[in-house]
Amino acid sequence: MTDHVSIPVTDLKKSCEFYDKSLACLGYSRVADVETDDVFASGYMRKDKPAVEFWLFKSKTPSDKSIPQQSASVQGLHIGFGSSNKEGVHEWHKTCVECGGTDNGGPGLRYPGHYSAYIIDPDGWHMEACCHTD
Repeated sequence: MTDHVSIPVTDLKKSCEFYDKSLACLGYSRVADVETDDVFASGYMRKDKPAVEFWLFKSKTPSDKSIPQQSASVQGLHIGFGSSNKEGVHEWHKTCVECGGTDNGGPGLRYPGHYSAYIIDPDGWHMEACCHTD
């Protein structure tokens, strides 16, 4: 369905530190750090995938409007990362909170077959880790 997702961040180094640790729980690692005329970017992928699936980018021309302001009560971009099991969901959630993310719904069964946890990252993006269970 989706080839990749890219999100803007206010501090690429801080965001990379957050996602290096939190996505490692789900089998992702940072495999690309690139610079173009317009942006600095870092990309993440899982070993079992053929290409980068998740990009962070920081514009070289700062703008107050580059990051939409979000809060736990506001609808906005939501990205769900897959986990192979419930333990990965728990580890991801715990690591995100330890790395500066905000709890937005601890690990649990949301509806039959969908086990997940939610956080808000340091830039206000809504993230989820989930696995599909019996």
